[in-house]
Amino acid sequence: MLLAANGHIFGQTLDISLNGALIRSWEKSKLADSFRLILKPPERRPFLIVTAKQIWFTTFNGDPQTLLHGVGVEFLYMPDDDRRFLSDKILENLKGNGRT
Repeated sequence: MLLAANGHIFGQTLDISLNGALIRSWEKSKLADSFRLILKPPERRPFLIVTAKQIWFTTFNGDPQTLLHGVGVEFLYMPDDDRRFLSDKILENLKGNGRT
């Protein structure tokens, strides 16, 4: 969930690293210079709360009924325990895909 100037925007994380993420949503975002990004990992509670900034924005081509928006964000701040958790999950994913 992106906490944007025009309210909450719900989306799906398509790609993530320790430095940022690509988020897809149905709603076009109007983001401030920095904003809160709330990430819900599938097997973890509570949420990861990150301060981020938008790096780029795109609209995926499609018919007007299925327009999707993509936002590339850079993480500006993430608490140390959340960063460790994310790092561990990324490493597990890479090992599972035979990439380490």
